[in-house]
Amino acid sequence: MLRAVLCTTAAVVYLSAAMCLPAPANASPQTSPLLTKYRAAIAEASGEDERERAARDFVASLSESDRVLLARALTKSQQQTEMTRGAALLVDLHREKEAAPVFAAFVTGGGDMTAYFWSWMHRGDDKLAPRMYIAISRELLARIDSLSGEPRRRAEALLVADGYGAHIDTYSRKAVEDRLAALERTIR
Repeated sequence: MLRAVLCTTAAVVYLSAAMCLPAPANASPQTSPLLTKYRAAIAEASGEDERERAARDFVASLSESDRVLLARALTKSQQQTEMTRGAALLVDLHREKEAAPVFAAFVTGGGDMTAYFWSWMHRGDDKLAPRMYIAISRELLARIDSLSGEPRRRAEALLVADGYGAHIDTYSRKAVEDRLAALERTIR
């Protein structure tokens, strides 16, 4: 099961690699030994498929506590693909609330969540995708007033997107909060 989860995570990250966005200006370099080993493991691979396989194998070789440490280090990376790989790994490790801020930043930066939601819907946990929608939406709502232009438009688009809860024609904080509250009641 773990191997299937890791395969799905790796595939999703590489599907979204085309959306590689510049890192935030305030990102700091990472010195985590696990991150260094991870990068070395995938650097030796040639081609996307081999890098994906090397990443999956490296993560599978770690203890759960080291996976958590690696996931956290990846989410602080300056590379978008590493950040989202770390967030996806946190979801695999049932640390969804830790992953939500990374995915919220991914959304406002122009990232496409389709592949992630697809993988979460087909994971065998019927409530994972709605839980992630709620967690990411709550993160977006927490920062939406500080957003403007395209980042705000992207946040609003995810918040009103059909798929979870009642249909919302145009963004309003109250409508989104009501939708999230109703959705939370249905997945408990």
